[in-house]
Amino acid sequence: MGEVWRARDTRLDRSVAIKVLPRELAQNTQFKVRFEREAKAISQLNHPNICTLHDVGEEKGTSYLVMELLEGESLADRIEHGPMPLVDVLRYGIQIADGLDRAHRAGIVHRDLKPGNVMITRSGAKLLDFGLAKSSGAHVVEPPPPDSETELRADMTNRTPLTAEGTIIGTFQYMAPEQLEGTPADTRTDIFALGAVLYEMATGRRAFQGKTRTSLIAAIVSAQPPAITNVQPLAPTALDHVISTCLAKDPDDRWQSAHDVAQELRWIETSGSAVPAVAHRSSRLWMALVAVGLIGALVLAALYVRERSRAEEPVSFSIIAPRGYSIDFQALSPDGKAVVFIASNSAGEQSIWVRRLDSVDAVRISDAAPGLNSLFWSPDSKWIGFYDRQRIMKVSVQGGAPETICSNCVSYGVGAAWGNDGTILFAPRFAEGLFRVPASGGVPVRVTSIDASRRETLNGYPSFFGDGDHFVYLVRTVADVKSDIVCGSLSTKTKVLIGKADALVGFWKKNLLFVRDGAMYGQPFDVAAMKLTGEPRKVLDNIFYDEDSASSGATVATNGALLYVPSTNWQRKTEVGWYDRGGRMVGKLFDDVSVGGLALSPDDSRIAMAKVDPRKGARDIWVYDINRGVRTKVTSGLSNHANPTWTPDGQRIIFASDGDGMYDIYSQPDDGTTSPQPVWKGGDDKHPMSVSRDGQTLLATLFSATTRGDLWTVPLNGQGKPAPLIASEGSEGDAAFSPDGHWVAYASGQSGKEEIYVRAFPSGRSVQVSVDGGHNPLWSTDGSEIYFVTSDANQFAASFRGSGGVPELGKPELLFHGSRTMTLWIPSHKPGRYLGAVRSAPEEIDVINFTTGWTEKLEH
Repeated sequence: MGEVWRARDTRLDRSVAIKVLPRELAQNTQFKVRFEREAKAISQLNHPNICTLHDVGEEKGTSYLVMELLEGESLADRIEHGPMPLVDVLRYGIQIADGLDRAHRAGIVHRDLKPGNVMITRSGAKLLDFGLAKSSGAHVVEPPPPDSETELRADMTNRTPLTAEGTIIGTFQYMAPEQLEGTPADTRTDIFALGAVLYEMATGRRAFQGKTRTSLIAAIVSAQPPAITNVQPLAPTALDHVISTCLAKDPDDRWQSAHDVAQELRWIETSGSAVPAVAHRSSRLWMALVAVGLIGALVLAALYVRERSRAEEPVSFSIIAPRGYSIDFQALSPDGKAVVFIASNSAGEQSIWVRRLDSVDAVRISDAAPGLNSLFWSPDSKWIGFYDRQRIMKVSVQGGAPETICSNCVSYGVGAAWGNDGTILFAPRFAEGLFRVPASGGVPVRVTSIDASRRETLNGYPSFFGDGDHFVYLVRTVADVKSDIVCGSLSTKTKVLIGKADALVGFWKKNLLFVRDGAMYGQPFDVAAMKLTGEPRKVLDNIFYDEDSASSGATVATNGALLYVPSTNWQRKTEVGWYDRGGRMVGKLFDDVSVGGLALSPDDSRIAMAKVDPRKGARDIWVYDINRGVRTKVTSGLSNHANPTWTPDGQRIIFASDGDGMYDIYSQPDDGTTSPQPVWKGGDDKHPMSVSRDGQTLLATLFSATTRGDLWTVPLNGQGKPAPLIASEGSEGDAAFSPDGHWVAYASGQSGKEEIYVRAFPSGRSVQVSVDGGHNPLWSTDGSEIYFVTSDANQFAASFRGSGGVPELGKPELLFHGSRTMTLWIPSHKPGRYLGAVRSAPEEIDVINFTTGWTEKLEH
């Protein structure tokens, strides 16, 4: 009754599927009603195993639904290749049942469940086509069709539903007896169809067959399909029981909910009950198997008695980042069966990946975007929470469209925890405090506040105890690099100082785990008294912790599995100096462990940089005098300051600061003698990029929840307001004015891949500079070249001439093969000399470790 088209959502920069009801069918009231019914049904459903509805509308008489685009194949196509492996039958069967259960709980009966209405995607099974769905309170009956072999042949395809006028709604092969008899359908009608689908998945053949429609109806109403163990001898008897109960003729004899079916399938999957029915074929074989089983049981019992005093052998292995990516954040699921991590490519695009521990490959479950942060799991290991710029989001571990929990509630986030009652506890930024928000969505409520009298700079990295009420978090003060461990309670608002640590890991059983001086310790915790007891025990060495941010990145599962980053990955010493055109150092200036965002003054005499103060865990702007070797701190306070940019006269520094929650832009003298003056305040995050030669205009990038980044101009003379300069469908980031101020070079993802472009200022046609990707564009001091870095960190230069508003560009020339250790490369006024910063070892995480067995040190 509809056509489905692949389309592009240009507003949100994503691929979607558009389902269209053709105009000729829209004239038919029945089709129109069913189409509207589908929209209403799906709009009530939000589940990882149900295709997501994004929008609905009508354009020039054509009704349409905008839906999630699913890459994969239908279950019908999969079954065409024969019976499915038991592991897939159980996996997809559970997911289909879960999706069906969600619909039923919303009062929706599908009425057309069949293999053609299930898509198998990379993230799992997805239910489709709710066009025949009805509210469980509605009553829709249509008379049966005439017995026609031609009509039956058309109906036998499990892709095409019977929708002709005068037919029973649905597809015959999967209809329950009560549907065929014209009685009202309820949720148990879908259970029957689910059984028929499971039967077909396990055997590769339909449960009910007939040469004519009449014989097919007779089989459904009165006949029993062959047991799946007769068709597939190795199928487990428990699965046969589940399916035969689904296919009971009387609805009262079936499973009474899809949830029951899902639970039974999970039991088969995890309990070891998938015993092949072939064992029952021969009593002699059966007796032999029993004898072997008894002998085996005795042997195992003897081994257990002998070995029970020995600790479980530890398991340790490393998880490597996908090719071309580094790992930014990682977290182990509470059940210890999966790892989620955020991976970044060299262009700064981030995406969320899940690696199940029973698989060798990680699966990407989110689209690429910048600004992702702070991963945390739901207690049932089914959902993943994360920060996406100003939002807290969640996404199913199976993938699908992320859901917003709250908007404009975070800046960059300093940890989060998901409690058993559905409460999410989070810190929106440094120097703020903790807040709580329901995982279902809502308005955040403050839980803790920064104590100014103690000069606190951080309340963050919360972790819930098993009771869902008590939690611990870190409190940092200006006076001490070590952080306080504080215990709190959601119900009593009590706060108790219980110890000190560099970072928190979480709870395992009744032990608090924390990092101190590069090692992980465990110490018993008395939740009733809200205090640590006994002595801390070192359980693991070589645990990474970041002194600047007080984070460890380690997480522990309830089964004692631990995920952590080895400290050897984080030797972050940065060496700053002068380099020649071939990328070779010709003069060292200084080194540091926590500098970034360097900017060279117009006269080459000073370097502005952002440097982390470990006492407050936030960055300040500093100025380094190259000739005297003296450093001066420019900014102060508890806020983060970043992206320093010089004015053309070299007297002031323009930078971003998050003092009001989001990043705003300020200006301050380079000696820090006066307070910063606002340049652009309010709204979403924004960062300065470059100032025109006349000092009148600032280029800045504006980030928001609805755009990855647009390029704006900001007047610096107090006249006029900020205005968008370049806002394509892609993301605009790095940008730089030419020395004469007549041109702008910038990076944009408008083509689907980040490339370098140049255009006249204030208006003109954009021309692509790079050939195979690029970012961080910079001009030579005479304006004759545009420099940029490719995704593989190689440094290029393209010759440039501009006359009459038309750029003349040369082919990009490779200057040197770089590496991820070189973080910037800035041309100076001295020909052939460039300011560079190189890390002595990669900052990016490319390996994370998984281990078990360490709990023995706490248990004994």
